[in-house]
Amino acid sequence: MLIITGCSTLQQEPYSRFLSKEEGSYSLVIVGHEQSIDFQALENYDINKRVTTIINEHSLELFNRDDSALNVQKAPAFLVFDTEKEVFRSYDFEELIRFLQEE
Repeated sequence: MLIITGCSTLQQEPYSRFLSKEEGSYSLVIVGHEQSIDFQALENYDINKRVTTIINEHSLELFNRDDSALNVQKAPAFLVFDTEKEVFRSYDFEELIRFLQEE
């Protein structure tokens, strides 16, 4: 019996778990916001169809411990990812809403 194992030379980006799974849509990561934001909240701004994944990380300290490569400086932080990379970051909710409405 012969078992062949190999390892990929491709290194995953530190943020790959946050990438959107659907072309043309976004994944939203919210760090340290007092309240969870869900699709219902985004529907109020008519942007819920642009975002297919929402990840609420309530603790900035825990987020930076696990995902320090993203270098989030303060909370609340709003990070938007497409299928390849981070495309937007803000520490202001209204700025996030404007970005998603304009895209």
